[in-house]
Amino acid sequence: MRKIWLTAIVVALLLALSTVQAQAQHYDSIKMQSSQSYLRMGMNDTITLTAQLYSGGKPAEAANVPIVLNFLSAQDYMIFDNQLIVTDEKGTGSTTIRINPDNPPERYKLPVLVQIEAATEFHRASINVYITGTAPISGYVVNDEMSVITGAEITVKGPDGRPATYLTYPIRSGDGSDSPMGYYRIDGLPVNVGKYEITAAKGGLNGTIRAEAGYEGVRNDVTIKNYRDFVNVSQIVANNQNPTATPQAITPTPEPTAEPARPTSMTTTVIVAIILIALVYIGLKAYRRMF
Repeated sequence: MRKIWLTAIVVALLLALSTVQAQAQHYDSIKMQSSQSYLRMGMNDTITLTAQLYSGGKPAEAANVPIVLNFLSAQDYMIFDNQLIVTDEKGTGSTTIRINPDNPPERYKLPVLVQIEAATEFHRASINVYITGTAPISGYVVNDEMSVITGAEITVKGPDGRPATYLTYPIRSGDGSDSPMGYYRIDGLPVNVGKYEITAAKGGLNGTIRAEAGYEGVRNDVTIKNYRDFVNVSQIVANNQNPTATPQAITPTPEPTAEPARPTSMTTTVIVAIILIALVYIGLKAYRRMF
């Protein structure tokens, strides 16, 4: 009887071992990815962590494999939404992490390195992210003649080389209504983690600079070479809400015919005096003839 029980136990162990080995053969490694590299203090950020099983360098379709996640550093400052995840039919499992709102790190310690490990029964992988403060980058978008460019689209890549999707887009250089013409400012950038790639684009042309956040007094101007503003005059006229009226031909008013000069009062007096003298002279002459 004992032999029968021992045989059954051995068979069960062999079956269990073969099952575990068969499951292990579905994958030979694990890798991790993060949606971003930075958690910004005071910004309510989250990062999605994804663990992927691999076999022979390709994603392994190994479902229902449990993966345990652990913080190897800064564990007091961090929270997992789910510390135990299970892979789907594509061999993928994911969770999110965030800063512990009840115990954030002191700002003088920033940036803080956070190391996360993902472990299956047979394999492990780790990844790093950072808890950071924030600071701006600002400046003007100009052309190579140092004329400002309004309405240029601004895009940002972080020091990790990935698009800064944690920012609010669109970001444009000012048009003079809310900010100076050509001026841009990018707030909420993780600070003390490296340089950002700032690109400004307009009219099919673009310019790029690399700059570090945290220097308020520094102008980080972006130059778009060969860009010129060309004004479409006909379009401006067509869109003008108060177009200029077409001038009508004006018939010139003929000048009045010149009238003879009218005698003044002085002229009249002189004429009367001459006539009186003439009459006196004629009268005297006639009187002499009579006598």
